[in-house]
Amino acid sequence: MKVKREKRSPHTDGAFFFLIKTVGGFSLIELIVTLSILGLLSVIVTPIYTKWSANAKIARSKADLESIKRAFVNHYYESMIAGHPEFPPAPADSLMTHDWANTHSLAGGKTPASLFSEGRIPMNPMDNYYKYGRLEDTGGIIGGFILRDPDIGTWVTFQL
Repeated sequence: MKVKREKRSPHTDGAFFFLIKTVGGFSLIELIVTLSILGLLSVIVTPIYTKWSANAKIARSKADLESIKRAFVNHYYESMIAGHPEFPPAPADSLMTHDWANTHSLAGGKTPASLFSEGRIPMNPMDNYYKYGRLEDTGGIIGGFILRDPDIGTWVTFQL
């Protein structure tokens, strides 16, 4: 950057102040250096952000699956106290859609969606449905269930 200096009136201690005026814009070298620094920062920051984002999605998926598991297990034990223990029925395509969650009746007139304080089953970080499947019943005892996130690859199970 080219600078033009002009003398101004002397100060009381004898020093001179200079008025700095810019004659032109940025030089090509300054522009190249600035763009190089920005490019280097973006190359360093992008993989870090991507990793943090992926870890956040995995953590959210695990937390959602655990909350669904807790809701289903709580319902199981509440219905067991009432004399007819049950887990929600598994959807035909295993996807826990809003239609499935609001139409299947459970003991006490509840629906799977009503087991959650928000009144709906959470969706995964990509706004897709989680999968729910029942585990084999053994010896007349309800076996349990498995919850999966098909996009992230996480899952939780519950067995009696």
